[in-house]
Formats: sequence, C-alpha cells, structure tokens
Amino acid sequence: MEYPLLRTAIVLFYDKSQKVMIQDRREISKWGEEYSFFGGKCNHGEHPDETLKREMMEELELDIKNQTLFRSYNIVNDEQKLRVERNVYTADIPDLSKIVCHEGKIKLTT
Repeated sequence: MEYPLLRTAIVLFYDKSQKVMIQDRREISKWGEEYSFFGGKCNHGEHPDETLKREMMEELELDIKNQTLFRSYNIVNDEQKLRVERNVYTADIPDLSKIVCHEGKIKLTT
C-alpha cells in the first residue's frame, strides 16, 4: 500500500563555538515534544527550499539566506500511514537581536 507523502523542511542553526539554536516548545507542544528545530511541513507543490524560507519568516521574521541542504531523509510511518520526507538544512545562528520568535522560545545550547 502506498501512503501519502508528508514533506518537511527544518534548519539546524549552529556556530563555530558549537552552539546550536533550538526551539523550546514546552509551552506550545502539540505532541508532547519539548524541543525542536525550526521549520515545518511543505504546502502542496512547495519545494522544501521555499518551505524553509516561508517557515523562517513566519516563525522568526527571518529572511534566511545562508542555508545549505544537509540531507534528506525518507521514512515510512506505518502507525500514522505516512511516508515522511525530512529535508534538513544547516545555517549560521542569526543575529538574535534582529529576529522575533512567534512559536515557542529560542534556546542556545552546546
């Protein structure tokens, strides 16, 4: 049986001092997750590059420009009857004074 495809695009923000920027979702969690990377699901017909740019504008008011596709992962989730394509990008941590977080909170960690 062929399951529907769910495509996503997320970004791993990091810097040379080994800091990583993640999303603290404890107050807005939908499925029990505490932390996540920024990003989301692709709209119908939307390329993951476009999704990432749209999601960064929606979530952080960030016009992301320095992203690099790290890897695409494809998995089958039999429980939810979905095929999932996860497109993982990397980018430098942005200037935090110039972004506004609309979903959760920004957390820097090592």
